[in-house]
Amino acid sequence: MLREVSQQTNIKLHSVAQTVIGWALGEPLPELVGRELGAAVQRRSRRGHDSGKAG
Repeated sequence: MLREVSQQTNIKLHSVAQTVIGWALGEPLPELVGRELGAAVQRRSRRGHDSGKAG
C-alpha cells in the first residue's frame, strides 16, 4: 500500500514510510497522503472481498 501511495502522490517511497511512521507517533498526516492511503486501503479491501465470491 505504501508503494501505491508513493506512485499516486509522486512522493518517494521512503518519505511516505517516514510520514506514516510519524503519523503513528502522533504527527499529523498530510491530506494528500491520507487521502491516497485511504484509497489504497479501500482498493485492497474490495479485492479481498471480491476474491471471496463464488465464481
